[in-house]
Amino acid sequence: LDAKRHLFLFYKEAVHNIIKHSGATVVSIRLWDEGDKLALEVIDNGRGLPKIVVDGKEVTKPVRKLDERARVLEGSLEMRAEPGKGTRVLLIVKRSLLTAAPTIK
Repeated sequence: LDAKRHLFLFYKEAVHNIIKHSGATVVSIRLWDEGDKLALEVIDNGRGLPKIVVDGKEVTKPVRKLDERARVLEGSLEMRAEPGKGTRVLLIVKRSLLTAAPTIK
């Protein structure tokens, strides 16, 4: 249940950020199975995210709350953005983490 909650809150945070900060006029949300994994992708045509330099390479600055939830879910998070061209957020998590049967005590 906790993993499902974190997945929902990840989705909610991604959409909230688009509404509040991006200025996007188009949003695409996809959820699909990828083998033994579940993928959630959110794409918008908004402002994009700022860039930072990590190890000499310019990368999209992570969104702290999304990054934290991806870690809790033991998932992989990819964020790509171009200023003025929008943002793509892709989260991939193990399905077994989301479908594990609860322990009965």
